[in-house]
Amino acid sequence: MFDRLRTARDESQPWPGPAPVPAHIPALDGLRGVAAVIVMLSHVANATGIAQDYFQRGGGQIGVMIFFALSGFLMAHIYFETPPRPSALYKYLVARVARVVPLFLAVVFLSYAVTRWKSGEYPFVYSIDGADLIDHLLLRRGENVLWTIPVELRFYALFPLFWILYRVSGNLALVACLAIALAYYLLPPFSMPVMHLGHYFVIGMATKLLSQRIHFAPKLNDAGFLGSAAMIAFLFPMPFIWLFGHTPRMWWEPQIAVAVFFLLFFTLRSDLAAGLLGTLWLRKLGDISYSLYLTHMLAIGNLRYILEPQTHPVLFAVSAITLAILQSFVIFTVFERPARRLIRHLAGPRRRPAMRSAPSAPRKG
Repeated sequence: MFDRLRTARDESQPWPGPAPVPAHIPALDGLRGVAAVIVMLSHVANATGIAQDYFQRGGGQIGVMIFFALSGFLMAHIYFETPPRPSALYKYLVARVARVVPLFLAVVFLSYAVTRWKSGEYPFVYSIDGADLIDHLLLRRGENVLWTIPVELRFYALFPLFWILYRVSGNLALVACLAIALAYYLLPPFSMPVMHLGHYFVIGMATKLLSQRIHFAPKLNDAGFLGSAAMIAFLFPMPFIWLFGHTPRMWWEPQIAVAVFFLLFFTLRSDLAAGLLGTLWLRKLGDISYSLYLTHMLAIGNLRYILEPQTHPVLFAVSAITLAILQSFVIFTVFERPARRLIRHLAGPRRRPAMRSAPSAPRKG
């Protein structure tokens, strides 16, 4: 059946495409690291007052938008060309659970245990009581930065629908992604509860589909990468107010969505992006970005008990950033990566041991 769907999809894509995007794109690892750093810097700015006017309350959400768009792109990039048979869907589910759930649950249960048993304010954890714990486990909401995980897991649950649609018709999948993204900005806020704050995943998938159809010369890709990065820099709250005369509603501003789309689109084939974002240290930040995102607030919150951020803002900022990165590297190495590998191993197909042939009987004299 899926071979017929592939044929129908191929016939529905008459546009000539560019050279294929490679399976692994190091620049996207670096971009993921940049996204995590944006979120962390916004919270450091809130704590210390350094660049607080630039980030204000909400500037870090641009990092989350880049995260979401990257996730949508990568899901499409990894899975769309594979028929969504039950075995492929099972592997997809295992990979997504292994990627997100273990560290999320570890942070939730640790925060719940410490919240329940600690006396006083120290140590700092996400405030999760019994009712909050149920909400987190049922993915109703998330405390502090944890709010993004229910949104991401809801997208993972919906993604197979886009996967199947793509196998029927690539053009239809593209139209659906663009229509959903457009509807998000045309309809009143909160009109799409199933896709609430999930439109950046759709933008990421649309980026993948458009990158199959549209390409530019290398110099234009480099110029597009630089231009979109500058667009992002001018859409944080303070410059946004200067440009447009009102405080941005971050998730409902189409200018930000367009900038994130262009940044991702041009990063794919820009040699300049590959050189800047594909550096070893940025790719390593990309590796630990999930740990950094989920736990950097713990580093910032607990450092407050040792160093006053308002009194020593620069020292606090440097110390908090360093501590958060080192802490995340340890968590990634000791827990996140081993837990991911363990789940994939336990949930993977069991290989039957090879049958050994019986030894031949000894020949008589």
